[in-house]
Amino acid sequence: MQVTGIDEKHGVFWEDIRSTLADKPTIVFVHGAFMDAATWDRVAKLIHGHCPYIVAANPLLGIEADTAALVALLRAISGEIILVGHSYGGALITNAANLVDEVKALVYVSAIAPDEGESLEDLVGRFPGGGLPDRVLGSLTLGQGRSQLFLRPDQFHRLMAHDLPQDDAIMLASRQRPADPAVFSSRSRFPAWRTLPSWFVYGDDDRCLPVELHAYMAQRAGAVETVVVAGASHSLPISNPDAVARMIEAASMAETFEVPNLDP
Repeated sequence: MQVTGIDEKHGVFWEDIRSTLADKPTIVFVHGAFMDAATWDRVAKLIHGHCPYIVAANPLLGIEADTAALVALLRAISGEIILVGHSYGGALITNAANLVDEVKALVYVSAIAPDEGESLEDLVGRFPGGGLPDRVLGSLTLGQGRSQLFLRPDQFHRLMAHDLPQDDAIMLASRQRPADPAVFSSRSRFPAWRTLPSWFVYGDDDRCLPVELHAYMAQRAGAVETVVVAGASHSLPISNPDAVARMIEAASMAETFEVPNLDP
């Protein structure tokens, strides 16, 4: 079956696609902190009708709890799965894939890909210019010693989405999901990128995660392909959905899912 384009304007194509959606891997999207499931709306629109997909709800409680929620969802899916994570969502696909045999590939979209024992805080502190200083964060007190963090709306456009219109950034800030502090401090277990093929795409003007960190993680994981989008912010799935859809296309069209060639 020949399909001549999901969205010809953006140059996204699924060539020689198998005849039914049932034969394609299911794409599972996982959003990050200070965002919500709508992160993936524009990407989902591009792949709609060409791959089955599910947008996961991320509780944002920390790696262990959030991985458990994702694994429960994945175990309800029949057939092969490709996991796509944005930002902190990368930590969850890194951990969940080891627990579900049907996961065949990982796509990191401006995402972290931690090694065993690493946290988000560890990774962003490894290179200059990373992380979000306390002054740009707000805190919600929940009682019983619990709190949640959010990105101050007046900082959202500058830090998260400078390549989007300001009105879009205001909307994103207003619907952001606050995150438990454990999102930043909880530590990863054995990473699935050591045993599964991975694809990386990120912007060269990401102001939340250093570009050097993205390059380091992609090289460390032995990425099948790495794409750097010029001028793109951390909100890559929203500002450049075509680039993300192309990466998912590459992963979904892989003839075989080979173990990555990692440096010793």
